[in-house]
Amino acid sequence: MKTGVNYADILRAAGEWVLSAGNEAEFAAMIRRAFRLSGRPQPTMEKVAQIRVKSGATRRSFAGWKAFIQTF
Repeated sequence: MKTGVNYADILRAAGEWVLSAGNEAEFAAMIRRAFRLSGRPQPTMEKVAQIRVKSGATRRSFAGWKAFIQTF
């Protein structure tokens, strides 16, 4: 069955869900994973909150998040 939804639509929806209000735990888990895979020490909850605020509504791939956290 064809629904008209493609992989990019699914990724965009997932990104919007992770960044939306109420999904702070999922966002924090994603950021911690990005830090770990970048070989950086795990961020504090305060640091995660700073990243969330600074990122605003920006949509990034996971690789994009790994690059973004290098600025912190």
